[in-house]
Amino acid sequence: MGWYVLYTKSRNEKKVANLLTAKGIEVYSPLQEVIKQWSDRKKKVQEPVFRSYVFVHLKNYETDSVTVLMTPGAVRFLWWLGKPGLVRDDEIQLIKDFLNRYRDAEITFEVKEGQDVTIM
Repeated sequence: MGWYVLYTKSRNEKKVANLLTAKGIEVYSPLQEVIKQWSDRKKKVQEPVFRSYVFVHLKNYETDSVTVLMTPGAVRFLWWLGKPGLVRDDEIQLIKDFLNRYRDAEITFEVKEGQDVTIM
């Protein structure tokens, strides 16, 4: 039993999460509030933190994965070393804690053309 990473069609994260929740499957798809600007207005919208990915909690991967993959917008599960990639409960909790703690944090930086940058 654990969390599996489901790859979704582009911009279908919220739709897939809602459909899976309606099927009784536990889903974690964290959202962040961002301000989008159009030519005539600004608006706050909820965007996924992990684009094209949804975490799905399954009791039995063998049987439950079929239901998940039959959901419109679901593409496939991520695999690692020939097995479906499993995310531990404590790792999901760390993501939740981090996002709650830094909910309103913003990262801004300015880089000029030709400037040397070190990424750590």
